[in-house]
Amino acid sequence: MGTAPVNTILSAGIIPALGTDSIASNPMLDIWHEMSTLSHEHPDVDPAVILQMATIGGAQALHESATYGRLVPGGTANFICIQAEAYKDANSGKELIKKITSYGRPDSISWMGPAVTC
Repeated sequence: MGTAPVNTILSAGIIPALGTDSIASNPMLDIWHEMSTLSHEHPDVDPAVILQMATIGGAQALHESATYGRLVPGGTANFICIQAEAYKDANSGKELIKKITSYGRPDSISWMGPAVTC
């Protein structure tokens, strides 16, 4: 099967959607697993780009980017609080994003609702 030509797609200026489709092709419907797999198969892809693929990329693919996938005035903001032992030693935002996109499913995920800080 091989892997997706991610670098070729990104070089063309395209931020692809990263997500899950159905259990018919993948038994793990887990965006955390998808980000982790991508980061391990393509270690040269910037973790911030992987996060964009899982957020704004998905919203654009669903034609929902006017309200979902990014934090902008007038957008819809629903928050989750994620916690993992692996995140605790992150020394910068960049390092935290790398850990979020490569670790896999966080130890704890809590729905916070709109405009709530964790």
